[in-house]
Amino acid sequence: MARNESLPLSRQLSIAVAAVAVLVCFLLLLRGPLMADPQANFFFKAQQLQAQGLTDLALKHYRLISQYHPESAYAPASLKAQADILTGLARKSEDRAQFREAIRLYRQLADTYSSDRDSGDALLAAAGIAKDDLGDASQARTILKQVLERFPNNAGYAAKATVQLGRLALEAGQKDEAKTLLQSVLQKFPRVDVACAEAQYHLGVLYETLFNKKDAAQRAYEATFEHYPRTIWAANAKERLGMLIFQASDKHPERLVMVELQPVPDDGGGDGDDSLLEALRPLLAARGLSSDASTLRGWSLKPFWGAFDPNQPGRVVEAPFNDFINVTSSANLFFNRYQDANEVEALGHLQRELDAARPLVIYNGAWRLVVGYDSEHEEIFVQSRGARVQSMAVKEFLAAWKRKAPDGGAFTSMIFYAPGEKARISRVTGDKAKAATGAITKVSIKATPTMPTINPAVPEPTPTPVPTPVSLGLTPTFVFQLKPLSAPDAHRRALRSAVKWMRRSRVADKDTALLNLDALDAMATALERVAKAPATAVGEESPVPLPEADPTLEKPIATPLSMPLAVPLATPLASPTVAPTATVSPVLSAAQKLERARQLAQWFRAPLQSWVRARRDAASYLQGAAGPLRRAQLKQAAENLRLSVNELSSAAAAMPAPETLEENGALTDSARRALLDAARHVRAARTAEAKATDQMDF
Repeated sequence: MARNESLPLSRQLSIAVAAVAVLVCFLLLLRGPLMADPQANFFFKAQQLQAQGLTDLALKHYRLISQYHPESAYAPASLKAQADILTGLARKSEDRAQFREAIRLYRQLADTYSSDRDSGDALLAAAGIAKDDLGDASQARTILKQVLERFPNNAGYAAKATVQLGRLALEAGQKDEAKTLLQSVLQKFPRVDVACAEAQYHLGVLYETLFNKKDAAQRAYEATFEHYPRTIWAANAKERLGMLIFQASDKHPERLVMVELQPVPDDGGGDGDDSLLEALRPLLAARGLSSDASTLRGWSLKPFWGAFDPNQPGRVVEAPFNDFINVTSSANLFFNRYQDANEVEALGHLQRELDAARPLVIYNGAWRLVVGYDSEHEEIFVQSRGARVQSMAVKEFLAAWKRKAPDGGAFTSMIFYAPGEKARISRVTGDKAKAATGAITKVSIKATPTMPTINPAVPEPTPTPVPTPVSLGLTPTFVFQLKPLSAPDAHRRALRSAVKWMRRSRVADKDTALLNLDALDAMATALERVAKAPATAVGEESPVPLPEADPTLEKPIATPLSMPLAVPLATPLASPTVAPTATVSPVLSAAQKLERARQLAQWFRAPLQSWVRARRDAASYLQGAAGPLRRAQLKQAAENLRLSVNELSSAAAAMPAPETLEENGALTDSARRALLDAARHVRAARTAEAKATDQMDF
């Protein structure tokens, strides 16, 4: 009888149930990975908003993921996206708070999601912001050391971090540490070409600048473009090597040197002694600074100057500072003045400064910029207003320069440079330039031709307009780019100085003039004092009722003429000692009041016109500065200065006519009321200017 091998039904059912249970468990285990991350749609929506330029909304979407769903697979990418956006915004606005927030987010990504593929790049990005954007070498060094600690086996990260540490040491002047770090990159990470190229190039900079070993620097530069020819560091090495050759001897090879300047609008303006600021416009524009007429006036601080001399009300008190010096100070530029009666020495000085990428401002009938020269063709390149570049033969240029010099025939020039600035070449062209950046022995050294003796009878030349040259034949051409400066920083420097002037009482202890807010206080007080009614008893005066006060204005502060209101400065300016004016008798006779009213009326002519012009210029400047600084309060300050102009104009209109002042040797009642009305408008102007000053102070 055959054996039945089939299982009992109960056994089969048990096996089936077990199989189903195993399948269910398996599906449950796969449930998490198989289900889509619920934050995916939110993340993709944020990406779409970012692509559309809606950065604020994109940041909010990314932030919701990283803050409220840190477990999401999209949380690390959300942190990186936020940091990337903030970095881009900060580099446009130079907002240091946004830079710091970007660093925090990058470091949060690296700390919270250490195994994420972006964590190493995040730390390197944070170090780069700290070093390059915030100038915080200490924080950058700390972050770079974290990279080395966390990624010791990642050659790419370790090489990048080491080379950046070497550059920090180089910038700090720590030559031995910089040498050790840069050489270690070449030894430990020979396959990381980009980092090795950067390290090799900066070894050349190190030998050139700190060790002062030109031969070693030359070898380092040559190794850079021989071993890493396709990197940006190879091009930089060729430029540095070219400059080494040109600076190696007083006898330079023939060359064409140009400092690259951006064109600016040619909006007129006269030539002559007063056009020195106009000569600065292309120089400022080349450094990324807007230099329209309104900005230059604001940086000059003249619009923030107003004065009233109680002893001489009709006196127009001139500002004691120099427009030109204030503009360069606001722009954070230094300048040196050079003068020499010897034409050869003057020309040599001009060439040396241009070789160092420093344009010269010279005077040859007008202030102009010297932006380049061509030693082979013996030409000088001069730029006036606008984008016009003119080519002048050296002989003719020197003749015009000397003949038109304002101080008796000497060659005079001014050189401008930023703190810590060094020459930077943007382009090198020409066959000889290629030889110069290769083997130094192939360069033929020629002396710059000696200039012929100047004949005073030579007529003044007419410069020939030429386009900005790039390369002429085989002449090696060096085109320099100037270091860009920060327009927001320039506005901040100007505004800090402007606020100090607006709050200052006097210029010097020997000058009786009062300034700005105190000047308006003193003028209003003087008008009110004169407008008091005749004495009703000996030693007593009765005031004329004031016109109805404007309830929107602040309560005026009556300051006696002998005690001007002194507002302390955070940083005292020159001559902080203030000498009080002579004490005025508390009671004026009718004749004295009449005479004083006539004196005060003189301030409402030329001095007031000067004041009004200044405040209009100040309002225009503040309106323009509000955008780059992202400070809406500056627009409010501009409106308050315009309000001051209106109030002062109303005060001038309220001043009584000369024929209505007197009746029987005393002020008429209508004249006194008019003087009080003028005083009210002056106080309203003072209130508006005080508000504007507070709004400028941030």
